[in-house]
Formats: sequence, structure tokens, C-alpha cells
Amino acid sequence: MPGFWDRTRFNPTEMELKKEQNFVSGALILLCRNLKLEFQTSELRGQGFGWFHENYPSFPVHMEAIKTTLDVIDFWLKPTKTKAWEEFFNLSEELQKPALGVMIRVSGVGYGVLHTAWMLPMVPGYTRMERRSATSDRRGLILDTVPAFAESARAVWQP
Repeated sequence: MPGFWDRTRFNPTEMELKKEQNFVSGALILLCRNLKLEFQTSELRGQGFGWFHENYPSFPVHMEAIKTTLDVIDFWLKPTKTKAWEEFFNLSEELQKPALGVMIRVSGVGYGVLHTAWMLPMVPGYTRMERRSATSDRRGLILDTVPAFAESARAVWQP
């Protein structure tokens, strides 16, 4: 008699894709809530940031999500050695956007936004981490919590 997994035709690849999709749509919903946008949560389930760019093309930062976890201490001590740094700049090369923001998990914090939107002001009451590489490539990243990033963006952008 076949086992449970045989009957359900378990596909680990499909399950990983579903987890990735859930992560991205969860990040999108969180960003929209913090930006105080009007939307139906049910509309955004299964959506990606393409929906966001289509509905809010004037947003000053191109947003994406990467399913990785960043340790704050590693980011502070050795930012260029983190997986998040590498994945961010790989995506940045691919997309070629002047200001890119990536929602990621930050250990001990929840979601955070890793971005290159240097034009966004720092909002009083929030902490922002800015790190630059020590090499001559002059790359750097800002790490904000989602509420801090949203407040900063809302200071220069209105939907």
C-alpha cells in the first residue's frame, strides 16, 4: 500500500516556490501597511512587487524581496561578507535601478529594508545603519526597519 507522500505526490520544489511566494507577498503587504496605502489584503496574496510598481510608479525606490536572513552584528562588523550584501548587489546589477530597496528578514527584528536610497531622510525616533565597503568600489547599503523606511519614504513621496 502506498504511503502518504506517494498519494499526495509531494513535490519539494513546488513547496519551496510556494514558500518564496508567501514570503514576497507577506513583505509586500507589510510594506503597504507601513506606507499607509489603501488595499485589500486578499488582493495581494500571491502577488509580487510588480503589483506595487504598477500601482505606485512614482515611488522613489524600486522594491523587491529576497528570502534571506541578515544578522545585524554581521552587517555591522563585516557587511560585505554577508549573504544579503552579495544577493543585494547581484540583484542590483540585474535590475540596474538607481535606488533599490530589498525587504529581508533581520534576526531579532523581523523584516527590514536593505536599500541604496541615500536621498531618503533619516526620520527622528528611528535607528538606521549605514555601511560602506572598504574597497575602492564605493558601494554601500542602508539597513532600516520597515516602519523607519516607510516613514522616510513618506517624507518625500505621497501616493
